[in-house]
Amino acid sequence: MADEDPAPCLIVIGIVMAVFDYVIIESGYLVYVGGFLIFLGIIAAIASNNQRQKAARTNIVQPQPPQPVVQAPPQEFRLPTPPPEVHKFCPYCGKSTTGQFCPECGQEID
Repeated sequence: MADEDPAPCLIVIGIVMAVFDYVIIESGYLVYVGGFLIFLGIIAAIASNNQRQKAARTNIVQPQPPQPVVQAPPQEFRLPTPPPEVHKFCPYCGKSTTGQFCPECGQEID
């Protein structure tokens, strides 16, 4: 309840007092008091409006400029290299080969 604005209450009470005095009592004193309360209510309404506007301005988030996106340089695509071929020599005929058998004499090579 502490956050409520007192301005509408002051204005309403001031109007009620002024009308009550003018219509029923007719003394004139409560009209002055009611007018003073109306004046205080208007001042309180202006002050609370200024506070709300100031709070709204301070809550505005300023947009940040976009940050550059850092990307890794593109990697070069390479096919996997096959394992190197091991050249073997046939112990019987001396022919070079990469397989398990000699292409010349057909003997198995260890």
